[in-house]
Amino acid sequence: MCRLPYKSVADFPLLTFLWNDQRQSHGKEFIVRNYELVFIVHPELEETAFQEIVQKVQSWITDGGGEVTQLDIWGKQKLKYPIKRQQEGQYVLVKAQMPPALCSDLERNLRLTEQVLRFLLIVKD
Repeated sequence: MCRLPYKSVADFPLLTFLWNDQRQSHGKEFIVRNYELVFIVHPELEETAFQEIVQKVQSWITDGGGEVTQLDIWGKQKLKYPIKRQQEGQYVLVKAQMPPALCSDLERNLRLTEQVLRFLLIVKD
């Protein structure tokens, strides 16, 4: 066996470059998919509080390594059935590109936000 004067891969610059390149191309955190998120916000929120929630959702996506490609605010609409004793809700559609690992964090954050009545996150590929 041939001995090299290097103790690890990190000591040898060429191997480090090849190792990092291989990890980036095959690692799961670098896969980006298209998603659609629809969420319903409490109807009695003021406009500023509603905009804060929309900004918060956008920041969760961008901070997690994603990108918001489209944002549509559908406005207040009547619900087909009551959700948390509410007959109406403010609908928001967000189209985004993000890594799959971000989905669980985004869903957890939406679930913990009391003003969000319901949400649905789907893969759009």
